[in-house]
Amino acid sequence: MHNQLLGCLVDLMENQKTMSHVSVWRGKDNITMPHLLCKLWRDEECRLVVQRDASGAVTGMLLPEQGL
Repeated sequence: MHNQLLGCLVDLMENQKTMSHVSVWRGKDNITMPHLLCKLWRDEECRLVVQRDASGAVTGMLLPEQGL
């Protein structure tokens, strides 16, 4: 479901008329769109078991989602 949601958001972001609406959007608990997108990104990295080093850089440049 996340893939479809992110695809829809990307389509929305390509339309400049929607940018003002997206920037003022607030969700449950007053969450903003950038915060929601970052949360989705982190959740997807956890699901794919992406490994990061102490500075936050992705380790395993060949297949980061597999830790290789």
